[in-house]
Amino acid sequence: MWLFTPKAKAQDGVIESVKDIEHITDVPKGEIRYLVNNSVTAKGKNLKGDFMFENPAACEYSLQFTVYEIVGDDGEENVLYTSPVIEPGQFVVNDKLSKKVPTGYYNCLYIARAYKNGEYAGERSGELALTVLN
Repeated sequence: MWLFTPKAKAQDGVIESVKDIEHITDVPKGEIRYLVNNSVTAKGKNLKGDFMFENPAACEYSLQFTVYEIVGDDGEENVLYTSPVIEPGQFVVNDKLSKKVPTGYYNCLYIARAYKNGEYAGERSGELALTVLN
């Protein structure tokens, strides 16, 4: 029997498992701020990972996150995950990878792309560690 695990959808509110003091409540105008889990573990048949992306209600931008495996010295990138668009005051947790990858440790780069009224407004990036288990 084959079971399909759908991609996660953005939910209203804040990530409950995160301590209150870690939530971002103030975002200066024009800045892109968010909360992210920098150490993700994906496991199971559908490679569901403990991703956590939170777009603060005070943010003026919609955000979409893409996680890339960094491969090779030339900076070549391999897309491992793309989130749904996360509106201000929403979050995404426990989503599956965009593609199947072998068991192992992956050094990744994530890019948070910001949009305002559907128009690209800028981006921020950071590092993320991904561990894939069987």
